[in-house]
Amino acid sequence: MTVLFVTLLYIISVEIRPDNQHGTRDIFAAILSLLLIIDLPIFLYTLIALAVKRLRDVGWSKWLAIFSFIPPLSLVLWLLLLFIPSKKIKGL
Repeated sequence: MTVLFVTLLYIISVEIRPDNQHGTRDIFAAILSLLLIIDLPIFLYTLIALAVKRLRDVGWSKWLAIFSFIPPLSLVLWLLLLFIPSKKIKGL
């Protein structure tokens, strides 16, 4: 979500900010690009960790987390994981 927010912020700022002689638009774009580069691995790690944890909780293979990167399949995967109940573990 943060990646989308920063991307939208960049798009809006490029449209609103005037281009001046000092190149502030280029500096602002570079800073936002750096933030995106830093934020993307964090977002991907979180996505994979949540998918694997929930898939294990349901009792499915953790390799199904790969489908969370394919847009139409990710929607189906997350909807299924939302409504399928967890497996009961004996002793807990």
